[in-house]
Amino acid sequence: MVTLKLQGDNTALTHACRGNDFTTVSILLSAGAHPNVCNKAGQTPLLLAVRKNNMAIVRELVNARVDVDHMYQNGLSSLMLCCVEGNSEMANLLLEAQADTDLQQSSTGYTALMFACKGGHLDTVIGHMEHGANSAIKNQEGMTASDVASVNEFPDLCAVINLMGPPPTVMQDEIIEHPDTPLMKEAVDEVIKRFHAQMDHVPVISIYDSDKQVALRVPKQHFKRHIKLFNLN
Repeated sequence: MVTLKLQGDNTALTHACRGNDFTTVSILLSAGAHPNVCNKAGQTPLLLAVRKNNMAIVRELVNARVDVDHMYQNGLSSLMLCCVEGNSEMANLLLEAQADTDLQQSSTGYTALMFACKGGHLDTVIGHMEHGANSAIKNQEGMTASDVASVNEFPDLCAVINLMGPPPTVMQDEIIEHPDTPLMKEAVDEVIKRFHAQMDHVPVISIYDSDKQVALRVPKQHFKRHIKLFNLN
């Protein structure tokens, strides 16, 4: 009875999520309400909670083993929607729930990472790369996430993807030169800051900043080759 469909194929859980009613959501899920039921508009409780930016309800649905990778009528997953809107906090919650970073929208071939790159959402891009998003996937136009960032004039995102992505087929000690731009330095500093707390606990490699005349230690599992950065002003 708790999953009984009403007008428009909505359920009590659907209505509770739309109304941001956490208490009712929790009660319904505890009573066995199905978290993945779609209404006629193709909306699930998770989609409604994500659109309402209700972290508590999303966590409750995740704990009830909701399908975080459900694709809606527009070909978007909940993670993709977060990336379109630049909602990095919600995106990270879904990533922690093992949302698939590499699903592609059927009409465009875009991944969640590509949507984040298109909108210039740095935190969301970093979160995806931390969770192993495949930056080499191509959309229907033959573009990778880095290409999408470049076309939309976000060189800082290109830098993050290149630094955190899989290494190219080169010698480990190859020197990678980056353009001397404030955006590039900002991107590198942001990545380093994210991993600063881990630096004493994992194998590291060095990034050399010739402007500061210092070598910065960075976890090897994210920066898989020696890199030197020149003239980062």
